[in-house]
Amino acid sequence: MYINVHTNNFTNGEIRGQFLSSPSVSSIQFNATSYMVNESEGSATVAVTRIGNTTNAVTINYSTVDGSARSPADYITSSGTLQFAPGETIKSFSVPIIDDANVEGTENINLVLSAPGFGAVLGSPFTAAITVLDNDQPLILTEENTGRAVALDSVTMLRDPFPLDNLHNFSSDQHTRIMLFVLGIDLMPGEDLSALSIQAEDTQNRVYPLVVEDVRKVPNFDWLSQVVVRLPNSIASSGDFQVSISFRGTTGNKAVLTIIR
Repeated sequence: MYINVHTNNFTNGEIRGQFLSSPSVSSIQFNATSYMVNESEGSATVAVTRIGNTTNAVTINYSTVDGSARSPADYITSSGTLQFAPGETIKSFSVPIIDDANVEGTENINLVLSAPGFGAVLGSPFTAAITVLDNDQPLILTEENTGRAVALDSVTMLRDPFPLDNLHNFSSDQHTRIMLFVLGIDLMPGEDLSALSIQAEDTQNRVYPLVVEDVRKVPNFDWLSQVVVRLPNSIASSGDFQVSISFRGTTGNKAVLTIIR
């Protein structure tokens, strides 16, 4: 293709250029803009392709960059150089995924291609993302054989049954607070308690929200959290209740405890 540039005042002037695609260059890019992996799979495989002239050996660098997923808590940082031999059109690399016990929701890892070697150019897409699907749910600790919640009155440290009110509670309302022991929750710095909700359901399927007042790690057991909830006066009758916990939109198991009026 030729382009002539001139003006009416200087009709003989021109700039002439020729634009050609070089037959010796190949384009290197991800074969997709997004990849999906379940946390439990252990790694994600990412494919990189090249098109155009593939007769020469070429190289390309790849790297991972934190998105909502963070290294090394959620994945292992990966970077390196892919080497395409003459005739090769596809290469791949793996990103190790950490299968933790925390309820995190869906997270993303960013991918970048850079620094193509001689005879290659960056194609499109040269950025992509891995979506990591969380496989965890919050779990209220229960007795091994009964399914009953491992829970304690926050003042008396006694097991259920739990009365709605407790004279030994020094709070102004004297409502009973109980401690539940929970696996799989990990509040981020600055994240408020609204990420966590707990409810009790009676045998007539009436549901009562329990107010979450405190969440902290159990000393010397970083994998275990203790959650303090306040029992509401709205509970209508005594008996067994199924208590369930939701964290960041994921609901876990149901554990049984007894509440009395």
